[in-house]
Amino acid sequence: MHMNDLLKTLMAKDGSDLHLKAGLPPGIRVNGELVPIEGAEKLSPAVAKDVIYEVLTEEQQSRFESDPDMRYELDFAYSIDGTG
Repeated sequence: MHMNDLLKTLMAKDGSDLHLKAGLPPGIRVNGELVPIEGAEKLSPAVAKDVIYEVLTEEQQSRFESDPDMRYELDFAYSIDGTG
């Protein structure tokens, strides 16, 4: 599972947000409703971390792990060249 694949699915479904949480399948917000991505398996903690860390800078990774105000919660933007 890779972030770019998840985001392409999000775009194909006209979703607005991607939600990743260990223990749940990836979810997308479509028309205000959070729905799981069809056929996606629940994310283990290790897989969730791998998917997220592949697109984070080292600074974002550090803040995600150690900032007491935002520990293990991160809202950020990411784009795919030529796609959006």
